[in-house]
Amino acid sequence: MADEKKVIAYFEDDRGKTMIAEDTLSEKFPECNLIFDKGVGNASESVDRVIKSANGIEKIALVCTDGHLLNCKGWEILTVLREKGYRGPAVYTGFSILPEEFKGLYQIIIGDELLSSELRKLELNL
Repeated sequence: MADEKKVIAYFEDDRGKTMIAEDTLSEKFPECNLIFDKGVGNASESVDRVIKSANGIEKIALVCTDGHLLNCKGWEILTVLREKGYRGPAVYTGFSILPEEFKGLYQIIIGDELLSSELRKLELNL
């Protein structure tokens, strides 16, 4: 039987931030699986990897993105996810200033210096 847990998809290429996010989110949302992607390849490739790992886009309960990933931008990832039908919440956790034209994609914008404390404040309606 396939795992029926919802998924938090986190796009981050910095190992230290990934570890903080993993510790914080697994404690805060034990009912969710965490999937991390570094943004290797273009945004579509990253999104496809995560959707496959999640067993479908409908399993994704939350998306978090950094600004600058290995080969793409976090807002490019979220744009592709939205085009593919993701309508859930999104959190921007990057150090870089989020370009004005992409701010509407995200419900929450936090700087990475507050990552752990701000992630602890998140609420999900599963």
